[in-house]
Amino acid sequence: MVAALSPSTYAPLGEGDIREALLEFCGVGNRFVGSEGELAAREWLLGALAEAGLVGVRAESFEVLGYQPRSSSCLVVPDGRGFPTAGFQLTAAGTVEAEAVYIGRPQSPEDIVALDRQGIELRERIVVLNSFFSYLFIDELMARGPVGIVVISDVRDGLIGQYSALMYPPPEAPDFAGRPLPIPGVTVELEAGHELLSLLSAGPVRVRIEHGAAYAATETANVVGELPGASEEIVVVGAHYDTQLESHGYCDNGSGISALVNMARSWRALDLHRTIVFIAFADEEHGSPGATDWCRRHRDLLDRTVAMVNLDALGWAYPSAKKNLFVDPSLEAFALESAAALRWHADVVVEGNSFPGYDCNPFLDGGVPTAWFWRFPPQHPYYHSAGDTPDLLDYGMITGTANVSAYTALRLAQEPGLSLGRARPSRTWLEL
Repeated sequence: MVAALSPSTYAPLGEGDIREALLEFCGVGNRFVGSEGELAAREWLLGALAEAGLVGVRAESFEVLGYQPRSSSCLVVPDGRGFPTAGFQLTAAGTVEAEAVYIGRPQSPEDIVALDRQGIELRERIVVLNSFFSYLFIDELMARGPVGIVVISDVRDGLIGQYSALMYPPPEAPDFAGRPLPIPGVTVELEAGHELLSLLSAGPVRVRIEHGAAYAATETANVVGELPGASEEIVVVGAHYDTQLESHGYCDNGSGISALVNMARSWRALDLHRTIVFIAFADEEHGSPGATDWCRRHRDLLDRTVAMVNLDALGWAYPSAKKNLFVDPSLEAFALESAAALRWHADVVVEGNSFPGYDCNPFLDGGVPTAWFWRFPPQHPYYHSAGDTPDLLDYGMITGTANVSAYTALRLAQEPGLSLGRARPSRTWLEL
């Protein structure tokens, strides 16, 4: 008989344990897909999940389109004034020169359509923008014929954020259809971006951008382990273990990995009604190919998977960061009830499939309800940069968010009469 779970019988994850595992894991260094650090992180995870007592601990390999930066530049023509840059990932390698046009901070396809009404011509121009969420509107942007993209980084102190032009859904090997974009792109450092905007405000400016990069099929792997339950039903708990270039990823996503490992360690002796599958996903930063591979590879399990709980960027040292819940409507009431039981009341509730950029998306599109508790907004000020360091973590906030996620996942695994329904897909990734 599986014991009923309540706040009084739930054994919370400890802040000291969260901190210890987080710092140890992030100590392997940068974990960009295809790097030595990513491989070291995978080995660390295989050991940690095996030591936690999970069964079937394994690495499930697959191929992604790997990115290798070579060089990048952004120059004003003809005076040659240059700006510090990084490559804009999943844009083409190449050099292009054209008149630049600033389009502000678009957030959606509708923002790009609005440019037409304003008479802003993008064809044969280099588009300059502030948003690092270009994948939300990239199709509309590309339909208007720009020849290059310049993203102005929001990161402070001379660092440059590392961003990707394309996200979910990822294409499969071997052809990786649709990637990279057919035009080059670069990301410009914040103060340099302000200088570029000052020039643009004074009149037409012609710029030359160069993106030197190589793209090649790269092997990576998810790390998977299970705590068996009495029934055939499944609950997935997932967290991505990769980082963007240059970052050690303490918040994004050492925090989520630490929570996942501590859940596995804490629950090894529990009697569960449903099997909990723990997954450390590879390469979330380029559109969640790790989570998508698991769903494609194990599509026979999706009908038996009652829910997925995502652990990502659980908290940084900003006391008023909002309590945010990304959730499928079928799981919303259950997730909010679980959070409230631990006195964690969501400030913001967002429908899960409204944002195609995280590891929940392939599960939702496979019909699996998902929940992601995190602290946002505001965004981490050193998002996707070398500034994601341990001094900007709030371990109490991380532990609180981890416990809400854990309590929700454990309730999902232990309540035998649960009936949530299925998620509403937004894409048919099974046909991609």
